Formats: sequence, structure tokens, C-alpha cells
Amino acid sequence: MKKRAWGTDPYFFGPRQYFRQTLLISYIKKGNNLVLDAGCGNGSLSFRIAKRGNKVIGVDIKKENIDFCNNVKQSLRIKNLNFMQMSLTDITFKDKLFDVVISGEVLEHIKDDNKVVKQFNRVLKKGGQCVISVPQNPDLWSVEDDWVGHIRRYEKEELINLLEKNGFRINKINSIGFPLVRAYFYFFNKLVLKKKINKSKKTKENKFIHKIINIFSYIFFFDTLFSWFNKGNWLILSATKIKDVK
Repeated sequence: MKKRAWGTDPYFFGPRQYFRQTLLISYIKKGNNLVLDAGCGNGSLSFRIAKRGNKVIGVDIKKENIDFCNNVKQSLRIKNLNFMQMSLTDITFKDKLFDVVISGEVLEHIKDDNKVVKQFNRVLKKGGQCVISVPQNPDLWSVEDDWVGHIRRYEKEELINLLEKNGFRINKINSIGFPLVRAYFYFFNKLVLKKKINKSKKTKENKFIHKIINIFSYIFFFDTLFSWFNKGNWLILSATKIKDVK
């Protein structure tokens, strides 16, 4: 299968992603925080966090992603936001710098996820917050996982153990995306994605379409009522750094 070059189509953005980002943002403690968006991609999450008054640094390993983010930042004239090219296995910021590290749909792309979480611990202040989302349940593996280059899907206990052994206390972890997102997921993979895989043409930005996507995404909040079923497409976790890890 021809894998999609992650981040080469910055406007590939649907209601699931907008819904997931909205949940991630809702997990962040209120206040004037310095936030690291670890694996910022097209920067959409970074921009939304910055608009809430936080200072944000978005990092990504791909130069084309950072170039795109900086172009958008320049056009929007946002001052409390910066972007830098950086590998998450070798974060170059000093120790105990950030109040919050947020990483949405990133760890599943990285072979050494333990090393990345250890880096999150290092750059967070003691008592700092780590918010993570990852795809859940290996049994849900689909053509989409292959297409976007996932290495794994996580079980809940697997993600909890990954954070706890790296100096974090789990505040909450929710399974999100059942039943509505699951139905959408099935539709997307069966009827939409297979038609897109062999197309190299990038989608074009359409502000009206984005508006519809944003409105439609709020339907998915119905799924938060069923997080206790542990049958969602994603895990969203909030944890507090309680100790340094060497």
C-alpha cells in the first residue's frame, strides 16, 4: 500500500480531528501556561491553544510542516506562538521549562515511544501536565492506520503503564469514539479513504467546508457519554508529573 506522506496535505482535516482537538484542549488547565505542542503537524491544535491565551511552542520533525505553520502564523499575526523543527526523541529545550505538554495522535507514529515520554517528563515542570491522545485497540486496525503510517494502536493499560513508569500520575483517561465516531470511522474507511489513497493531488482549502466540519464535529460529543464502555477509537489521557526520571 502506498502510504500517505504525513503532513504533506495540510488541509486534510475532518470532523473527527476537530472533535478530538476540542477534547484535548478541554483537558488543559486554565491559566497563562507555556505549552509544548509535541508533534504539531499542520499547527491547527497549536493555533487553537494560542487563541485561548496560552504561550505555545509547536515542534515537528518535518520541515515542510514547520514552514507551513510559520506561513500561517505570519498571515494571522499571532505573537504568542512559535514553531521549530525538532525530533521528539531528542527535544532540545532545557529541563523543567513547560507547564503543559500536549501531543495529539503522535506516539503511535514513533517506534521508541518510551524515549519520547521520558523527554516529556524532562521538559515539564514538577506538577506540570501532560495531555496525550492515541488510537485505541489493535483490533480496530484498518487501511487508514496503514495509510497514515501508524506503528501501533494502544490498549488502555499499555498507555497508563507508559506514563506511570516515566514519572507521571494519571489524572484521567477516557476511551472516546463510540458509537458515533465508530460508525463514521467505518463509513470513512469503506467509502472515502480507499478512493483517496491512490490520489496524489492535495485537497484545497475551503473555509466554508471547514465551517461545516467544525459544526458537524460537535455531534460526536454524544460519544463522551459512553466512554466507560472502553470501545472508543481513541484514548485521551491527562497526567501530572510527580517526579524526575533519568
